[in-house]
Amino acid sequence: MRELGISPVSPRVRVLVPNLGPDSSPFCHADEAWFWAVGALDSRREGCRCDSRSGIVRPCEPEDVMNCLDRLVRERRITLAHVRVLEKWGERHFSPSARHPSEASERRLWDEALVWLESALRSRGIVA
Repeated sequence: MRELGISPVSPRVRVLVPNLGPDSSPFCHADEAWFWAVGALDSRREGCRCDSRSGIVRPCEPEDVMNCLDRLVRERRITLAHVRVLEKWGERHFSPSARHPSEASERRLWDEALVWLESALRSRGIVA
């Protein structure tokens, strides 16, 4: 990883950006990175030793995505309610639907969390 320097979030926080090798491919959106990270961590828990099911080399480890989420919680940019929704729907591998009344409030939390997560992941080069 290479160090970018001082983060605009806090003068004491340094932002680390993964080294993007010629074969790595950043994610297009935060939800793509989230589903990948949840899936990769599930695979590890099941004993899989490979890093990618698709063969695409990513610019980070799944823990990097989780660390971004953790930082957003500690900075109080997102709440534990946001995290619960991300975990629930991440395990299902699809997002909640705003069209279903029972999922509408979770969709709102999902969208809010992903706006913050995408910004954090983009600043680290994980999302293009």
